[in-house]
Amino acid sequence: FFLMNSAAHGRRLLLPACMMISLSRRCASMVYKSCAHTHCTVKYPESWHFKPATLNAADSTVNACFISKEELTEEEPKFETGLTVRLYKNIPSSVEQPVSVYCSNFLKTMEMSSRREILSLEDFEQSNVSYDNCFSVYECDYKERNFGDTEPSFRVHWKLLANEQTGSLFELCFESSIHQFQDAWDNYGKEMINTIECDHHI
Repeated sequence: FFLMNSAAHGRRLLLPACMMISLSRRCASMVYKSCAHTHCTVKYPESWHFKPATLNAADSTVNACFISKEELTEEEPKFETGLTVRLYKNIPSSVEQPVSVYCSNFLKTMEMSSRREILSLEDFEQSNVSYDNCFSVYECDYKERNFGDTEPSFRVHWKLLANEQTGSLFELCFESSIHQFQDAWDNYGKEMINTIECDHHI
């Protein structure tokens, strides 16, 4: 069992300035969608795209859903801007560690990646505030470059919700390209990732 890295990210798109579409023009409304696949309810712009998927991770399967500004076509889609939710079950039996210990150890290994630039080291520690009185929260913000690139290609806000009682873990990743991330985060991402409702019985 292993925890996959950030959401699937497509190749870097370089567009001339005249073709850039500003994300600051927010969609008229947001919609809620319940996803039985990942046992959560997500909020996102009504013009965005939603896709559930079952992914293989070592000797287990992972339920996931993808919400993105771009159309989603593949089983594990590649997109420019969007949110990925993954649900991992029975972590203690898979890795022989409490889910909270697993999260802490995994976060520490992120700093060692040569492709990542961690922007907020203080967020590596477990948050003092639990989520929904049930989940322990682990959170960080980082830039990452694609293989072959010399500069960061995209930026990710990464959040883990760990349920010690059930041994389950929700992984939330909002990402966008370097030049669009701040606009996307301010207009969509922050609200999407902070209003998600996860089933604490899972």
